[in-house]
Amino acid sequence: MDALWRLAYRVAFRFQLVYWRIRRPRITGAYVAVWRGDELLCIRNSYRRRYSLPAGGLARGEQPIDAAIRELREEVALEARPDELHFFGEIVSHAGNAEDHAHFYELRRDGELDFRVDGREVVWAGFLSPREALDRGVVDVVRQYLERHLLVLLALVGLGCSAPDPPNLVLVSIDTLRADHTGPYGYARDTTPTLTRLAGQGLLFEQAYAASASTGPSHATLFTGAHVLSHGLVKNGLDLAPGEQTLAETLRAAGYQTGAVVGSFVLDPKFGFDQGFDHYDARFRRRTGAAGVWQDHAFEVFERRADEVSDIAIEWLDGLAPDRPFFLFVHYYDPHAGYEPPDDWLTRFGEQVERHTPEHRIERYDAEIAYTDHQLGRLLARVEEIAPPERTLVVVTADHGEGLGDHDVAGHGVVLYEEAVRVPLVLRWPGRIDPGLRIAAPVGAVDVAPTLLDLMGLDAPAAVEGESLADVLRGTSPAYRRPVFLVRRHYDRGHAGLLPVDGYQFGVRTGRWKWIEDPKLGTRELYDLQTDPQERSNLAATLPDDAARLGELMATWRSAIGDAPPVKALGASDRRALEALGYVE
Repeated sequence: MDALWRLAYRVAFRFQLVYWRIRRPRITGAYVAVWRGDELLCIRNSYRRRYSLPAGGLARGEQPIDAAIRELREEVALEARPDELHFFGEIVSHAGNAEDHAHFYELRRDGELDFRVDGREVVWAGFLSPREALDRGVVDVVRQYLERHLLVLLALVGLGCSAPDPPNLVLVSIDTLRADHTGPYGYARDTTPTLTRLAGQGLLFEQAYAASASTGPSHATLFTGAHVLSHGLVKNGLDLAPGEQTLAETLRAAGYQTGAVVGSFVLDPKFGFDQGFDHYDARFRRRTGAAGVWQDHAFEVFERRADEVSDIAIEWLDGLAPDRPFFLFVHYYDPHAGYEPPDDWLTRFGEQVERHTPEHRIERYDAEIAYTDHQLGRLLARVEEIAPPERTLVVVTADHGEGLGDHDVAGHGVVLYEEAVRVPLVLRWPGRIDPGLRIAAPVGAVDVAPTLLDLMGLDAPAAVEGESLADVLRGTSPAYRRPVFLVRRHYDRGHAGLLPVDGYQFGVRTGRWKWIEDPKLGTRELYDLQTDPQERSNLAATLPDDAARLGELMATWRSAIGDAPPVKALGASDRRALEALGYVE
């Protein structure tokens, strides 16, 4: 089979080479990889039309290829001498409505760049042969390109290849789930046997971050692959703009059956989260019981338990057409305050501590997690009955964590410390993702949608700001180092609990460092998470050079993203519903 791919690549390669020599169209982007010997250090993409570079995009007059190389030089400067590095990649042009790629050319052999872009003309020093390209371990990249763009060509050259059956996708978001209270991330209590099993069967991102510490903004980023300030849903109760293209819309356009079941009013369809879903279940019925009765009067609730969410999701799965792939999004709300697990789960972890103490709150929080994990197991068992595991990509993550008293915060939303924004991220796809794989580099929720689409063989929308991590999963990009940017939801000036708030707070996670700044309050925080994972020692004054570097990184990113949109006031009914869930200014 490799010989067939080699032949197809040769045909495509020669066609592109001739085309580029004749047309030389305008350059709009570049893909570059850096090698040291046979070790792939990092991969970076840059495009004129969207932010995708770590330092915020192109400088004035800078070409995409130059920006990519500049960023890569900075990243690998401490790991290899310049004369050890080898650049390798592709250029992207745009002529009319068609995008054209020239793949796999030499950029550097002897320590000096041998490639340049000067407006319309492209000059290069000699292409890799197809055999060299394949021998360098890029066969998966070649294969992905051919599968996406050259199916007609494959048929013409007589390979007889047919597109594989599209996979199903199950995306699960567990509200308020701290990574460090789950089994895969080393928690002592057995809160998540289902999630632990999934992580063992697939991929665990060891340092995954939500886009924000609030449900609405984080889910908007999860759905769109856009940063919080770009999609504009900067706090709960605001709307996701109809112009934002969601993961569900992309998959429905590709022929998927799309369904969602959510556990809280925060994701009600009135806020635009149903875009692209054929079925979006957000029925929060009146109920009685311990959580729904006050002074013998039933009151309307704005959430529902995980068993009900799983029941409805399974019912939707059972009604699907068997000849079309499906995308199911499920949102479990249970670990959110006020920690009211079902009665038979209350004693899951003993109930041996004094009531109304921090330890008691944590015990009940953990019980909620364990109950939700059990319901996740029920759901996935039905998914596996409907379709073989190798036909379904399963993803489990969270929208944010929970303070539990750390940094004097019981809940979430107000800070960007690790307990608030570090979340689980587990992917399982037998046969396509190696079992037991772990990725240590920090990654962000903005990258989830483009990663899933890439793994499923689909192109991400042009407006996506995240970056696919698919090459990391395939092992062709082990040195992923893209900074992760964080945005604390907007607050009116005042106090949230004990903490003063005013507007936004921003953070960036890169390497061993965590930077947090509050523009209106004038605070700046720098933490070395290798030596201080609890973020107790602010090093901003102690390490001024590192603080300045990260502050500049943040400033460049904010400049590239643009100003935050104006924040509209919530309606009275929406405010009451959110307050009933514990969301207050």
